[in-house]
Amino acid sequence: MEAALSFAFPWCAYFVAEASELSGIVAILSCGMVMATYTRLNFSPRAIRLTARAYKCVALIAETFVFVYLGMACITFPIFKSTVWQFFFWATIACFVGRLHIYVGSFLTNCFRGPTTTLPPISSAYQFVMWFSGLRGGVAFALASVSYTARDFPQVCGGITGPDAEDLKSANPHCQSGHYDSLAILQTTMLIAVFTIFVFGGSITSVAISFDVLDKKGKGDEKSTEDPKPVNRSSGSWSVEVGHNLLLRLLTNEKVYAKDAGVRFDAPQEL
Repeated sequence: MEAALSFAFPWCAYFVAEASELSGIVAILSCGMVMATYTRLNFSPRAIRLTARAYKCVALIAETFVFVYLGMACITFPIFKSTVWQFFFWATIACFVGRLHIYVGSFLTNCFRGPTTTLPPISSAYQFVMWFSGLRGGVAFALASVSYTARDFPQVCGGITGPDAEDLKSANPHCQSGHYDSLAILQTTMLIAVFTIFVFGGSITSVAISFDVLDKKGKGDEKSTEDPKPVNRSSGSWSVEVGHNLLLRLLTNEKVYAKDAGVRFDAPQEL
């Protein structure tokens, strides 16, 4: 029953957000953060273990379905029919530039971190790996495919305007082939997704190891016998702590927010 309810509440949050014409994905994300912090305190050890494994299994199935669907879409959709490669090139560059917000956000985060804080500043190596690991996949392609099916952009070379528009369109082979804009957007989105998945996704492990963000396989086995260092996750802020305690009294049977001293979401030992 506990595991079933843990699935029902995010589902309700999604449908309420969609009915209110808001983002269902953001609603599920917010619901998950709240439930991970407070709902787990109401679960029995068996329910904690079951839900952790169930959500991990569901996530793996969903991820596998997305990649299978992307692979099938390369064949079923006209991806390589009169492809506008120049559009693909500049859209890829725009994605790389858009990922630079990693450095801006890391800089702002590091303004509140230092040698005396619980969490260390974000190093330049971590910042680069976060920038490098940005993949474009299922969500972007889903939006592009819906737009392609609905033909939201039925114009042919609709971006060409001005007094010389007709001459430019007649000189452009893509305009002559009836290559309307929704198809160009779908092709570019699909190509970017495949490119980032294979190139960036395929090499991210090697890049993370080379920047010492991850250890080589088997390298951390020697450390496995050592006790993990305590991780103090308390914010140290009086107002935040009071807010946590208030929500605990409303949502759980606990009275005081526990200060974690280890890995937070480790599943309990088998009973």
